[in-house]
Amino acid sequence: MGLDQFIGEDKIRQRSHEIWEMDGRPEGRAEEHWRRAVAQLMAELERDWLAALDERKRTEFVMPRPEVHEPPQRWQADRCNPAALAKAA
Repeated sequence: MGLDQFIGEDKIRQRSHEIWEMDGRPEGRAEEHWRRAVAQLMAELERDWLAALDERKRTEFVMPRPEVHEPPQRWQADRCNPAALAKAA
């Protein structure tokens, strides 16, 4: 199980046919052309994935700020008044 499962048989068949034509349409080398097609397509797929990963690493992800409709209320505790504490005791 490798990257070839992501390529698809039709792409491999098309590339194999292109290689066969480039080699002058020789007889009896279909398996070799198939393996070369798989190797080329896997290399292309790996290159594309690595480029996408590199792009993702260079992208800065920023969390979106939540939308605020009303400003938050600030509650402030009253300062401790020593005289008020003495009266309460």
